[in-house]
Amino acid sequence: MASRKPAAKRELKRKYKGHLPIKESYEDYWYKYSIGDYNTYNEARTISAQCNVKDNFIATYSGNNRVQIIFNPH
Repeated sequence: MASRKPAAKRELKRKYKGHLPIKESYEDYWYKYSIGDYNTYNEARTISAQCNVKDNFIATYSGNNRVQIIFNPH
């Protein structure tokens, strides 16, 4: 999830009812929310399929540089 304004905790819990902690970051005037860092695309895709979040996505990185965003990966 990404938003120009910080999301309220209740909004985050409404969208994601899982057990993994939600991380917030701020980049380029966007608040970004994620549920983990994974070493492989397949690992991220598995978690993505299990999290039951509508319109989720996977962002891939090389070092600290974002390479690609894959929408609805499952």
